[in-house]
Amino acid sequence: MVVPSAKPYFQPMLMFRIFFHAIIQELAKSGLSILLISSEFDELIHNSDRIVVLRDGRVIGELKGDERTQDNIMKMIAEHSRHKEWGGEMANDGHETSSAGV
Repeated sequence: MVVPSAKPYFQPMLMFRIFFHAIIQELAKSGLSILLISSEFDELIHNSDRIVVLRDGRVIGELKGDERTQDNIMKMIAEHSRHKEWGGEMANDGHETSSAGV
């Protein structure tokens, strides 16, 4: 099941968001795989077993268990951006595969 994020643009959406997350958690407990697409880090951390970070349509890393923190997500994105800025490319495991001379 692919589910887009439920963003709380105004107060009535807050109740929907709470209901939405409860449904996601129940479906996951029943064994259903759910792909939650969101830019809300708290939403991802609290409603997932693992987080796969994409940048420019490519996988730049994966976080599981206690690794799923806002700091780790931000570090992964920032590190990828820094390497891209200097001409390096990142492999799917987040390690640099090439770099430009300085």
